[in-house]
Parts: sequence; structure tokens; C-alpha cells
Amino acid sequence: MIIRYHIKSCATASFARGMFFGALISLLFFVSMSSEAHGPFDNSVHAILRSDALEVSIAMGGEAAGEILNRASPKKPTWLGGIGLKTLPTELAAHFIEIKSGATLLAADQFTVAGDGLEYTFTATFPIPTDTAIAFRAPYFDMLEQMKLGTLVLTDEAGRQIGSGLFTKGSASVELTLPQQPQTAVATQEPTSRPSTLAATMPTRVEQNSPSQTQRPSFGQFIALGIGHIVDIRALDHVLFLCALLVVCREIKPTIAVITCFTLAHSVTLALAALDIMTISARVVEPLIAASIVFVGIENFRKQIDLKKRCALTFGFGLVHGLGLAQGLRESGLGGTPGQLAAQLLGFNFGVELGQLTIAAVFLPVLFLARRSQAVERFTTPAISAVVIALGGFWLVQRLLP
Repeated sequence: MIIRYHIKSCATASFARGMFFGALISLLFFVSMSSEAHGPFDNSVHAILRSDALEVSIAMGGEAAGEILNRASPKKPTWLGGIGLKTLPTELAAHFIEIKSGATLLAADQFTVAGDGLEYTFTATFPIPTDTAIAFRAPYFDMLEQMKLGTLVLTDEAGRQIGSGLFTKGSASVELTLPQQPQTAVATQEPTSRPSTLAATMPTRVEQNSPSQTQRPSFGQFIALGIGHIVDIRALDHVLFLCALLVVCREIKPTIAVITCFTLAHSVTLALAALDIMTISARVVEPLIAASIVFVGIENFRKQIDLKKRCALTFGFGLVHGLGLAQGLRESGLGGTPGQLAAQLLGFNFGVELGQLTIAAVFLPVLFLARRSQAVERFTTPAISAVVIALGGFWLVQRLLP
């Protein structure tokens, strides 16, 4: 009986060691594949209907932007080098955005790109649509496998929303109907040199949240967006930070305390940044997130870790991570009544929390099982912390470089 129990214990310990080191190697391999600034959306499109032109801006990460340009014209791979505004050939605009006014495909008059090395914004200027039926298509969803979800927001010059929608894999088009001014108001307008254009019939007041114009994500979709952001391989800096915090927890109480502090902190800045109350450049936020990962990894090597200090540290860095979570959420078509806006923020944040709890539900049992072996227990925290420091340091250098 004793021999059988000893054999069973050894088998359990071997299994625990295998599970632990297998998970550690997998984490290192998959996380090292992540190089782009994170965000719940792969890209975002903001179109502005001006009095003399339709201006469309497409924001995306540097890796995706470079791949699109290289596929469009392999002979010009250096268009994204450095920081600043660059003028691109107008024919390249069709690889980023296609716009149809009725049955007419619009051609870009101007195409530029500006970026900071992490994210780039491509801006195309089109003639005013001549038809109220307008369709936006993002061709790069068919070109890039990593493109899963994008957003479109159409506003007037004053920033009032005309419509919005989502680009998804397999459905990279959004159709909107532009508003028309009542006939009595049109009659009072002065003649223009282009009477056939929509500019002559644009309303003096746009109903910001007209149901017929807006295809805003639902509450359930915002939950799915939050979950998808956390489990996305390109957004594992949040997950790595959370795992670095939890690896020193050996009881349920400190585990719950750490997760709660992280949740409260990033919920605050997520809401403030998503509503544009607090706006900080990704060029600042992204390196700070990487630095927070390195700091926690180093902190884990201390022999005694005070729970109150760990919670304060978690809350402070959680505020920074909330700013990162909000970068893509701002472009998702947030809007509507205060109640609708609150529901959208709640949905996304709830999805983020579900994603985090799912990660914790997988990570902690493996961690606790591995600790049943004294040999593994001695190396668990140092090994994971070393991986955390290495990956955090890699991201920090990468995000500081132009």
C-alpha cells in the first residue's frame, strides 16, 4: 500500500512538473509572437463628411500596415520608416478602403500616412458622394488573416455621428444611408457649382443616434469584444501582468484581493479614456504597460511580499492598463443615451473580467498543482518571473524604439 501510494505520488509530481514547464514554454513561445500595440479592435475607420470632401482615416498597428503596403507594392517597403506625415500614391488607398456612392466607386484624391512606429493612421480624401446610399469596404480583411474585427464611425464636421458599423471577417462592408435635408430647407439654399452633390442637401442638424443610420455593437457584442481582447494572442501583456501578480499568491484571499484591485483600477481609466475625458498617447501608454510587467517580475524576487503593498501596486499599474484597454474602444461607435453608453462600457468591461477570470481559472489550478512537488515549488515563482521580465523587457525596448 505504501509503495503504491509512493508511486502514485511520484507520478502526480512528474505530471505536475510536465504540466508546469509545458505551460511555461508554451507561454514564452506564443507571447513572443505578439509585437503589435494591443487593442480590442484590429483597426478602426473614422469617416468625416465635410462640405467639400469625404475624409476617411484608417488606424491600425504597424505590422498590419506594413504587410498591406508590401503586398500592394513590394518595391516600396520603406513608406512607414520614421515618424511624421508622408504622402502616398492615391492608387494605394484602394487597398485600405473602398467607397461606393450608389453604384459608383469613388477614387481617392489624396492619400497620406502618419504614425509613431506602433500605430499608423492612413487618411484618404474622396469627392463628396452624389448618392445618399454609401457603402464602405475594408479590403485588407480579405488580405490579412489576423484581421478579425474593425469599426467604422461616420460623423459630420462638427463631430456629430451620422452612422457606425462593424467590419468582421467574412463581412468587411458597412452600408449606410446619408441623411437628407427636408425639401423646404433645400429650397432656401444658395445655388452651388456642384448642384448634383450631396453637399447641397446635407442637413443643418444631424440626428446623432438615428436608429436607421447606426449599426452600433450590441451589449452582447461588447461583452464578446471584451473577452476577445483578453484571449487575443496579440494582447497578452495584460494576461502576463495578471499572471505575474498571481504567481506569488498561495491563498484564496490575496488572490481575490489582487484581481479585485486590478479590476477596479482599469475600470476607472477605461471609462475615462473611452469617453475622451482622459487621453494619453499610445506612445506613452504602451511602454508604461511593458514597464509595469518588468517591475512586477522583479518585485516577485523579494522574499517577503506584503499584501497591502501588492494591492496598492496592482491598483496603480491597473490604472495604466485601463488606458491601454480603452484605445480601441473609443473607436467602436460608443454613443447614444447615457444609459446606452453606460451599458456599452459595462458590457466591454464585463467581457474583460470574464476573460481574466477564465485565464485565472486555468493558470491557478496548474500553478497550485505544480506546487505539490517541492522541486517544482522552489523554481515556480523565479522561473515565471524571469519569463515575465524577459518578455516585458522585450516589449519595453520594442515600444520605445521609433
